[in-house]
Amino acid sequence: NGASGMVGKTVLRRNVRIQADQAGDSVRPPQTVELMLVAVNQSPEDPDRLVRITSDIGDVTLSRDLTLPPDGTLFVGTDPGQNIKALDAVEAANAAKATVTLKQPISNGLTYKFTFIFQNAGSADMLVPIAAGRSAASEQPSPAPRP
Repeated sequence: NGASGMVGKTVLRRNVRIQADQAGDSVRPPQTVELMLVAVNQSPEDPDRLVRITSDIGDVTLSRDLTLPPDGTLFVGTDPGQNIKALDAVEAANAAKATVTLKQPISNGLTYKFTFIFQNAGSADMLVPIAAGRSAASEQPSPAPRP
């Protein structure tokens, strides 16, 4: 349900989204929400680096290793069950974190503009949706077993 896009030889793929728990009509400032994405460097020789992410909805703070190794992957935020160490044994992978301190309310069903800036690949704008928070996803009942 997330967005995807391309910046030079860097692919932003697999569910770029804002991870947020929405209890009322919106998620309000100054709440902090997580930005989730997977970026893949398609250059076999040159590393890249996620330098900055900006958005009108709030200030984005990046932390950890933001390097995209050649032919490697950068995970920003981690999904439950995601094992970066296992992937890193097969291909170069790094894990980072991006949090957004909201300056305006956001709501499910809408998309919000983010600009992703990479050291070598350049920048790209992307409309990013909100995904249900982890607690909401984990509270969903399991389907009944089939006879």
